[in-house]
Amino acid sequence: FSSSAKLICSDLRKRLDLSTLEMLVFLLYNKVMWDANTFESIRL
Repeated sequence: FSSSAKLICSDLRKRLDLSTLEMLVFLLYNKVMWDANTFESIRL
């Protein structure tokens, strides 16, 4: 987990909000539970 968080929270993304980091790591580890259509249905 920490190595994935380190990749996401690199020098280029130091200003990333912690809640955004948490969401990115969650989506990374649970990518079988969502796809692009999931986000499209939320936006509509």
